[in-house]
Amino acid sequence: MNQQFFNNNRVAFMVDMCQHCRVWKEFIERINMKLPVNKRIKMVDCTYFQKYGILTDNLISLYNKHFSGFPTIFIGSIKISGANSRIEAETYLKALLEEEFIIPEYTEQKFNKDCEFIKRGLFGKRLVCK
Repeated sequence: MNQQFFNNNRVAFMVDMCQHCRVWKEFIERINMKLPVNKRIKMVDCTYFQKYGILTDNLISLYNKHFSGFPTIFIGSIKISGANSRIEAETYLKALLEEEFIIPEYTEQKFNKDCEFIKRGLFGKRLVCK
């Protein structure tokens, strides 16, 4: 396969009895609803491959040498394998795909690029956003 194929693919490899896979699966389903159809993450069940070595999807054989545990997610050339917490995983995936959402999300806590530090008062600088 050529590099172009891997750069355009979005695949998540998961198994049935994994707690982390269940968390990722739930979150990826929510993310997929916000993405256009051609940009969605394909979820591949690797349970039979892990237990018996049976290939249920051709993507398993293509990516097999690039992952060793579950869940493993490939967004183009980026590999996501594990996270310290659920919040970290969700935040990273949202930040990575946010520009492609059909309806952009708005949060007040998102960093505004039009912010600057201004000297105010006795105690120094203060962050002011326009």
